[in-house]
Amino acid sequence: MPSIPGQRQSAAQDTNRCWSTKAKDTATPLLFTQGTAETNTLPVGMEEFLANHRGPQRAWIGPWDHVRGNERTQDGKFAMGRATCFKETLSFFDEHLKGIDPKTQYPNYAVQDNLGNWRAEKSWPTANRSANLRLANGSYVDSGAGSQPTSPGGESGRDAGSFLVWSGPLEAATRVTGAPRITMTAKGEGNVMVKLYDVDEDGNAVAF
Repeated sequence: MPSIPGQRQSAAQDTNRCWSTKAKDTATPLLFTQGTAETNTLPVGMEEFLANHRGPQRAWIGPWDHVRGNERTQDGKFAMGRATCFKETLSFFDEHLKGIDPKTQYPNYAVQDNLGNWRAEKSWPTANRSANLRLANGSYVDSGAGSQPTSPGGESGRDAGSFLVWSGPLEAATRVTGAPRITMTAKGEGNVMVKLYDVDEDGNAVAF
């Protein structure tokens, strides 16, 4: 039968269950939600699990914590941002338990970004494509105060706690869906924290 993973498990239970390995060649229709900011049911082994699973897959993935599809925030908004949670779930059950064709075609994967916008994906992870971007040199002082990286409008430079590097404008609309990687050659001792901003033409910046 269709299933929705994400039940709370104890540490002992998690140790004794390797879900990603046990999913190999299973064909159970699967509907699940996964928060990328989860502190309870972490997405550990998620990619391997989905690669091993052979049955139909549907999912909602986004930057939320341990919430359910019908839960709301204090201001009344859906915590997961998915108003059609029960409608999509019942449609999934009808299709795979009763053989009823869905009246509405929902995406295989609905992915929410950090601005609350949803996009449809046929599969997850999406097709891999990487790009390299060379950034300029810079310097900063690690004072040990644990300061946050400088925002695009903040102070930076040799005596500041961080430095800012601007890349060139992108020629086409681009979506970063994976975890960026950075390679650097450093001198001296200290901590390094890298933060990526999306800056529009008017200078408005959104942290990645």
